[in-house]
Amino acid sequence: KQISNSTIDEAIAIRDDALKELEDKGKIDSNMKVKDCVELWMDIDVKIDNAGSTIDDKISKMNNHFLPYFGDKKMCDVTHMEIQKWIKLLMEKNSMRPNADGEVKKLSATTIRNVYNIVRAFFTWASSEDKGNVINKTPCKNIKLPEMEDYEKEILEDEDIEAFISFIDELSVQNQCAFLIPLFSGLRRGEVLGLRWKNIDFKNKQITVAKSFSKTKSKGVEDKKTKNKKTRTVSMNDLIMTCLSKLKEEQDLQKQILGKNYKDSGKVFVDECGNQLSPNAIGNRWRRFRDKKLTKHVTYHGLRASYASLLSYYNVPLKDIQELLGHSDIRITTKHYTLKYNDLNNRVYDITNKFNK
Repeated sequence: KQISNSTIDEAIAIRDDALKELEDKGKIDSNMKVKDCVELWMDIDVKIDNAGSTIDDKISKMNNHFLPYFGDKKMCDVTHMEIQKWIKLLMEKNSMRPNADGEVKKLSATTIRNVYNIVRAFFTWASSEDKGNVINKTPCKNIKLPEMEDYEKEILEDEDIEAFISFIDELSVQNQCAFLIPLFSGLRRGEVLGLRWKNIDFKNKQITVAKSFSKTKSKGVEDKKTKNKKTRTVSMNDLIMTCLSKLKEEQDLQKQILGKNYKDSGKVFVDECGNQLSPNAIGNRWRRFRDKKLTKHVTYHGLRASYASLLSYYNVPLKDIQELLGHSDIRITTKHYTLKYNDLNNRVYDITNKFNK
């Protein structure tokens, strides 16, 4: 473009327009609306490489926290400043769910960071020449995020486990099994629901973890490989073995009663007609029991963390805990699962005080 008889400001504006025109050459369409580009990203990238639960989570977070602010904007118009202002708005936004005490609080720093990480991944894809190729550069650079809270997950310690066991007879045999297996064998919820009777070795007191069951909006019902794609074997204590034996007897009796009307899939966790239990059903059952009987707000997944922390407390090597949990990376085991028992100070006192004679 030829620049003549223009003010300095006009010349700069013309130059910037020309540069932008050059930058946008070869892009799919930098004028595409953000909501349309997000849909494209989901379809050709996210939905191919991720599990159904991950896809559902990304869609939910984008719909609830990002698209209401940016959905109708053009991709080329989203700036670093707008992303930073959006983070500030999220910090002032109420959570969509009340906490354990029924209080509605602001979005946590963890939630905001999780949402931002999804948005950052989206813009990284959109600005990559060999992927989205929609915009020239990502606006998600050097964004200031809220500091993480000093928060530690709650787990069941020895006295909590003893309290739980004292109430176990009030539960159905099926619920006993569903709660004891993650607590004393460390299975994920999907792995618990993926168990088949052929995976239960009563003779050697072992469980083979081969599959994980999931039910999501994105991919429907799936019996898939475990999270690290590997089969593992874990031990089951006498309490689990006794409960599973009772559950097997109950199912066998139900088969006799219903005959051909019983749907025999070989699964351990099914309803009275043999239909697969859903992940939500197990989670809701635990939540109702916990709120009624226990003092700690431990999630169903927290039973698995309690198992890892119990092993760590009694000096099981970290590498062994990683393998028992089915983690591909030992850093996950270290960061999220081997939590400290509250009696650490007492133990340190006993160790150091033995020299006081």
